[in-house]
Amino acid sequence: MYRLPWSICAFILLSACCETPCHQRGWIGGTTKPVARCGTQLMTPPAYNACDVTGMPQDVDAQRALLLTHVPPSSPLAQAGLQASDLVLAVDGTPVADTTRFRERIEARTPGETTTLDVWRDGRRMRVPVVVGRETYERIATFGLVVPIPTNLRLDLWPFDDGIDVLGLVTARRDARRHDLEVPERTYLRTAVPGQEALATRQEMVDVRVFPIAVGTGVRVHTQEALPAGAPAPAPAKAKDES
Repeated sequence: MYRLPWSICAFILLSACCETPCHQRGWIGGTTKPVARCGTQLMTPPAYNACDVTGMPQDVDAQRALLLTHVPPSSPLAQAGLQASDLVLAVDGTPVADTTRFRERIEARTPGETTTLDVWRDGRRMRVPVVVGRETYERIATFGLVVPIPTNLRLDLWPFDDGIDVLGLVTARRDARRHDLEVPERTYLRTAVPGQEALATRQEMVDVRVFPIAVGTGVRVHTQEALPAGAPAPAPAKAKDES
């Protein structure tokens, strides 16, 4: 890789944020990863639904489930006694296999209601009641126009060793970093499929981006709070007029 002896940088960003009154939805906290039984990882396209952990307990009939990888101490999940490395099988009797759908089921609940999770832990199946907390949020919309010129222009004589960069407008990057198993994954696999921790393999990714236009929508979260069982869920307070 050779660098040319000059540098130019230009960057333009236009953004629009359409703020709306705050809304509220159900929240129980925690981070999950999809889990699949051995040999089922390629059976459910598209690629973004691919499971991160492969290996299901022999006493569980489901082909897919969700592994809790992080449970914040103040979250409703933690208050219900759940912990990282627990395997979530169902919500109110309905099997769960996809992180997004699991989150949508919880968000559709009224804060203060009680939902029931079917959980597998250390060879035991449990039915755990969880009081749904409250998350307040607002929807946002963004528009971006980016015209990047690298600060150090490069003459890439061999673009296949570290990726391709065409003045920042088209980039292709290969990620060959190690993706070792995290502690909750190891804890789960050690009890669910003893001796088969290597089933969660290292991944190498290729990321391709085309600039300069970016349009999107999103959600800005304001608060997240656990609630006692049966707590009322008042509408978010509106700003007072100062006129």
